[in-house]
Amino acid sequence: MFLKCKKYKKKDQIHDHNARTNINLYIKPCITNLYKKSVINMGIQFHNKVPNNIKKLEEYKPYKTELKYFLIEHVFYSLEELFMS
Repeated sequence: MFLKCKKYKKKDQIHDHNARTNINLYIKPCITNLYKKSVINMGIQFHNKVPNNIKKLEEYKPYKTELKYFLIEHVFYSLEELFMS
C-alpha cells in the first residue's frame, strides 16, 4: 500500500486476530462531530473505501493512476454517496 506516513496504523497493527479488513486504516473512536468531519478522519474513511487492489500498490505513480481511473469510473456526487457504497 502506498502509505509512507507512520502516523496512521492499519487494523492489523491494532488487533492480533486475522480479518479481511486488515488492510484498512484504523479510525480512532471519536465523540465530536468536529473530528468526525475533519480532513484526517474523512481521508481515512475514503481510503478504506478504495478497492484492495489499489490499496496494495507499493509505488506512488501506479497508485495515483489506478485511483484516478477508479474515481472516473465510479462518479460520487457527495461523500455520503461514497461512504454508503
